[in-house]
Amino acid sequence: LIQPAGPWVRLALQMSLESEPVLRAITAVGAAHRANISVTHASLAVAMSADDKTLSRKLYGKALSALQTHIEKVKHRKAALEPVLITCLLLITFEILFEDEDTAFLHYTLARRLVDQLEADRNAAKSTFQLQSPATTNDLSSTFDRLRDDLAPLLDQMENQDSTQRELTRHIFPLRKQLSSQLTSLIAEGHALLHEFRSLATTNWQDRSDLDPAARLCLTYCHSRSVALPSTSNLATRTNILLDSLQAWSDMIATHRLGESRYAQLLRIRHFTSLFSLSTCRATSEIPTDDFTQTSTAILDVIEAYLSHSQLRTRAQSRDETTSISHDRGVLPALHIIATKSRDLSTRQRALALLRKYRRREGLRWSPVVAAIAEAVVNLEESRASAVSRGDDSLDAEFATEPMPEAARFAEIVICGARMDATHVRLVCARFEPGSSGRRIVLEEFEGEGEPLVMRATRLRAFDLGGVAWGGDVEVEVDRLCDV
Repeated sequence: LIQPAGPWVRLALQMSLESEPVLRAITAVGAAHRANISVTHASLAVAMSADDKTLSRKLYGKALSALQTHIEKVKHRKAALEPVLITCLLLITFEILFEDEDTAFLHYTLARRLVDQLEADRNAAKSTFQLQSPATTNDLSSTFDRLRDDLAPLLDQMENQDSTQRELTRHIFPLRKQLSSQLTSLIAEGHALLHEFRSLATTNWQDRSDLDPAARLCLTYCHSRSVALPSTSNLATRTNILLDSLQAWSDMIATHRLGESRYAQLLRIRHFTSLFSLSTCRATSEIPTDDFTQTSTAILDVIEAYLSHSQLRTRAQSRDETTSISHDRGVLPALHIIATKSRDLSTRQRALALLRKYRRREGLRWSPVVAAIAEAVVNLEESRASAVSRGDDSLDAEFATEPMPEAARFAEIVICGARMDATHVRLVCARFEPGSSGRRIVLEEFEGEGEPLVMRATRLRAFDLGGVAWGGDVEVEVDRLCDV
């Protein structure tokens, strides 16, 4: 994730033989990578195995403790500095895997200060720290210089063009910081609510040995839309309150006219994803997504403006787009949602065009791969729409709505395959049977290869949940392997 990786990774492996913080950090990163199973929900949220996730967090805590002990030794010149820098790189990698860019930035800041002190020492011909090798510290300094370029977008809110803009920023920066903090809290609460809804459905699928992890995940997400809430649950009330709070946040952005700054643009993009996900999380049809038609168009304008500036920065710094990490994450999930969830074909195509034009990495996500998968989903739905319009007996045209028939839409999509490669992908897609009020889930599986991805149906199953208040065993009424 942090390029160029070769030199510092080799140093990390060598240092792990005698440095406890480096060894602890390596094991934490290894466990975190193993926890990242190659199954991803269409929201692009990171899917992790529970046991490995818990283990990696435990190892991460031990690495932090060992790092603190080593730093104390460095302060008294009883230990070399280089293991601190290597450990920071490993911890940043761990935090990127967990999409915790705030903590990653803190560890970067710590290491950056130490690297700057090394530079000052060289200029002053003195030595503040005990060092293992000048060549090693030079290599690490170069790595942190590169990382500084990758992290630069997080500092966009501090950029000023002229004295007037600097004066304006002096007054509005506290408000920006407040809005950012508020949105972070709202998004976290949204994730917690979605997790609770899905937890209610998880118990019905987690022990199904006849389903692989991708099918279980897809059915869980789909079933969470219709699963009955316990009589004592306050989930519905909390969801409505949070939706009101998200709307109030958006009104605040508009009131203070902060939407044109790049920092506010990124916040608006993240806000859109959270609002969309929460607003549609209990929908058993795709009709509620139509409420976001105009908003999606407006957000695409924001995204295009944001990415065009990012591209200019990347090229000005002569960085390789294929290896540069965008720590200002949130753009790819928004584009993927619009491409796969909008009913309007022109809107979907515009989102796909942006994914292809601006080559961007956010954590383990690579925009060309996201574009290829989203395009495959669009093509599958469009082909189903054509079948509905022809009156194909395999689809129920009674529920067709314009421009995209409801019977052609997918409610949930799970992606299986390498995150940086779209030449072989498996899609597990779930939808509610139109008119079933959340009672019946149709699960379809597709395999795709090539560039562009050519998908073929491999399996079709239907699950009768017994209604919205289903509380018994699921009945599988259809389980058919498709002709390939």
